Formats: sequence, C-alpha cells, structure tokens
Amino acid sequence: MFRRRLGESAGRQRVMEADGHLLIVLHAPPGADEAGRRGRFFWRDPEGDWKVAPRAEPVSSLADHLADYRNTIAQLEQAEEAA
Repeated sequence: MFRRRLGESAGRQRVMEADGHLLIVLHAPPGADEAGRRGRFFWRDPEGDWKVAPRAEPVSSLADHLADYRNTIAQLEQAEEAA
C-alpha cells in the first residue's frame, strides 16, 4: 500500500495513513559533506507496534530521531562559538 506511494527515494518529509497503518517519513540530519537526504521511516502497525528503517541508521524511535537533531544542533552551535 505505501510502496507505490513512496517511490524510489525518501522524497519529502510526510505522514501517510492507510488501513490502520501509519508511516512517518523523515530525514536524518545531514552530514557536513552530504548533499542528498537520508530517509528515516517510522511505521506503526494497526496493533500499535513501531518499526524503524533503515536499520543502518543509529535510531530506534522517534525520540532517538529528535535527540539526533538536538545533538547535531548543539555541535553546530559549539562550532559556531569556537569560530
């Protein structure tokens, strides 16, 4: 159901719902030399269980995703102050 709507890349950040399933498509914080977007997919099945993909990403929940952004922002602010 979601595969046809997603396409080949993460594309825009968005939320999709179908038949009791919820899919949240977000982007990982970009690296210093990274031009493309790395998608993170958070899927909740009808029973309320969450899964995260891709597994290679260092997050296992939405809370981890937000913490990753907080850490990235803190590092950038420290680098700005040092400059």
